[in-house]
Amino acid sequence: MASPGVPPSADSADADANSPPFPSPTASVDDTTPLDLPPDDGYHLRCLVAPRLSGAPFRAFAWLTDTRLGAPVRLRLLTQCGFSGLRSNIAYDHLLRTPEPLYPPPPGGERPPRTPTAAGGKEDGDCRGDGSGGGGGTAASIDGMSFVPPLAAVDAGVAPLLAAATATTSAAAAAAASASSSSEVVTGDPPGGGINTPAPASSFGALRTGGLPVTVAELAAAYRAGTTTPTAVVRAAYAAAAAARTPRSALDGIPFGIKDQLHVPGFPTTAGAGFYIHPDSPLVANTPRPTTAAAAVAALIAAGAIPLAKTQMDELGVGVRSVSAHHGQVVNPAAPDRVAGGSSGGSAAAVAAGIVPFALAVDGGGSIRIPAAAVGAVGLKPTFGAVSVDGLALGVPGADGPVTHVGVIGGTAADTAAATAVLLAGAPGMPLASPGWSPPPPDVACLGLSLSLAGLRVGVYRPWFDDCEPAIRGPCSAALAALATAGAVVTDVTVPYLEDIRVAHAAAISAGMRSGLVAAGVYAAGAAAWMGPDARSKMAMAAEFTPADTARGERIRTAAMAAAATLFRDVDVVLTPATGCLPPPVPADTSTGGLDVATDSMLMRYTLWANWTGLPAVVFPIATAAPGGVPIALQAVGAPWSEGLLLRLARAVEEGALMPGGGGGGGRPPPVLDYALQNYL
Repeated sequence: MASPGVPPSADSADADANSPPFPSPTASVDDTTPLDLPPDDGYHLRCLVAPRLSGAPFRAFAWLTDTRLGAPVRLRLLTQCGFSGLRSNIAYDHLLRTPEPLYPPPPGGERPPRTPTAAGGKEDGDCRGDGSGGGGGTAASIDGMSFVPPLAAVDAGVAPLLAAATATTSAAAAAAASASSSSEVVTGDPPGGGINTPAPASSFGALRTGGLPVTVAELAAAYRAGTTTPTAVVRAAYAAAAAARTPRSALDGIPFGIKDQLHVPGFPTTAGAGFYIHPDSPLVANTPRPTTAAAAVAALIAAGAIPLAKTQMDELGVGVRSVSAHHGQVVNPAAPDRVAGGSSGGSAAAVAAGIVPFALAVDGGGSIRIPAAAVGAVGLKPTFGAVSVDGLALGVPGADGPVTHVGVIGGTAADTAAATAVLLAGAPGMPLASPGWSPPPPDVACLGLSLSLAGLRVGVYRPWFDDCEPAIRGPCSAALAALATAGAVVTDVTVPYLEDIRVAHAAAISAGMRSGLVAAGVYAAGAAAWMGPDARSKMAMAAEFTPADTARGERIRTAAMAAAATLFRDVDVVLTPATGCLPPPVPADTSTGGLDVATDSMLMRYTLWANWTGLPAVVFPIATAAPGGVPIALQAVGAPWSEGLLLRLARAVEEGALMPGGGGGGGRPPPVLDYALQNYL
């Protein structure tokens, strides 16, 4: 793998073969080895124009593009979308290729010290986002509960995020225990009893005879006599089990959702694909269910979190609206008449609805951040390689790998941070495969700190920032002004090569996914016919991309990473709107969705830069738009390994430190389902 910090040799192939395994963009701006980067020719990110199709015409179009007769149609549409420019652009050909945007940790102390926070006087200099301020400690405690290794150090950082919530919960639990001294609170009793109805005084232990376990006969007799109920016995069994074990972590017992692109043992992983869903598809019977969990799922289970459900997604993850020809439309809890974003729309909707506090998602081009923004949640795409992508559907080497990130969508910044801390520690990513190299430790100790906005260096690329709908531009500009009022230093910057990044990203992710389908036998088995029209047409067009297209895109990545390294010497974060347009209305025909390249490109307007360069990025809600209260969100992109800083910025917005008038929440709508926790303790 080539390093963008090494000048190209006469033989590019040999240079690529002998270059260091993990490129360091910071070296590319070193005075001794400068890169000859292409000049920036200004902002010209295209607004795409292409036909809009739905229903039967869309199905016919998908069929046509997937045949030999459809070659002219495929090429014409790709030309309309600007992909011919990728093949004619020779400005990057003198650079070496960077196949994956992997970063080593920068030298300790390279990032500037930050100002002290209000959290116990801890210095932000310990939390620079460069890994040098990693979470320490050997034990963790919340409400007196100790957590078992190896996650004790993680919990030492997560504990401050959850301490207030657990204090409230403990008080409710104490009140419930006091109230149950003469009667039990049970759920689902026989007639005469219901939720929170006192049951006859009894306990599981009172049924024991001579210290022996309760027998079936004893329980049956007690039920007939009315001295207890099955619900009371089950509750007592749960209570006994809880009292007999040590919590594994602060996430012990917390339910979470899982995008149906990640393996869970014993359950099918379909990636929303018709050929893994339709009973007549030849791949359904021939594809075994996974026996091991995806690395991210395994890390959360090891921490005691409970996988509650698989969540719906765009087919193969190639859409941004979560409309499925096989499952229908994901409902946006914040705005039911609009789509939930995608492709991780099911994960975002489950969080926004209050079903789970956080969910796993996968982001190849904005698939964590777009749905999180659409529903008013907090979504983090970590640094490329920080979290393992092992255990993904169609996990063929190279299948959209250079842009794929596993991350978290949470209802709050604290929830997102808590789950992210476990992933960073328990599911480290691809850099560990390199001998002698490891990523910096997760800076979980920083995640619990309130962020002082004074002195925060915010970069804004004005032409890009303003290139969105007025309904989004106004609130985002107001948020930027509020940041400056709170003490942030806002600086105009330039983010070059955005249009070239757009086409390079589309070529790479499409060609990679297509190669994954070929390797999985989808086309050999004739199973492509079971795909919905959106996925089928996009995968058909992906056949037009060549290895030369991918190679040129990797040289564009070299330039983009080097430019980003220079940029983040002067700023801490780059702020943009999360999307270029509001979530579009739910399509009239949810059985097919629709072809709407122009809207999709606006939804992805601000996300691709972080995917192509591997930089971490978070979105968080700041306001709602009328009519209907549609959430509007900001995106913050940071330097490699700066997840802690990004989440603390999102938390500052949540706490009301950013928005005028305070109040926190940043425009996040209330959950549809409100579980009154005290009723269940």
